[in-house]
Amino acid sequence: MTEPLSGTAALINVTAAGGIAVLGVATGLHPGVLLAGLAGGYWALTALPSSGGGSRIAFLVVSALVAGYLAPVAATVAAAAAASMLPWWPPAATQDVLRFPAGLLVGFLAVRWLGPALLRRAKTVEETPQ
Repeated sequence: MTEPLSGTAALINVTAAGGIAVLGVATGLHPGVLLAGLAGGYWALTALPSSGGGSRIAFLVVSALVAGYLAPVAATVAAAAAASMLPWWPPAATQDVLRFPAGLLVGFLAVRWLGPALLRRAKTVEETPQ
């Protein structure tokens, strides 16, 4: 994988981030959460072997979109669960505060964990006798 801050790679990164932000505005998803998902996708790519540019771009776009849709839900569930189960949980740590870290985590897990888990679940439901 090329150095992320080299000339061409930096231009591609800036273009991708700008495109993701515009996509967020067009779809009604929070652009900041999409960018957090994109960052999570970049983080996940560091653990993978080098692949073609098209597959890396698809990986990042899918990570950002999944984070855009799932991070607000994950942040709401995490904030409610933590507030009810952890007495030391600060009251200021609401869904709005947890949305961006949740976007980073969902973006990190989207392609390598959430996708395969969803496919395994669909296969077991399909094989279950009616």
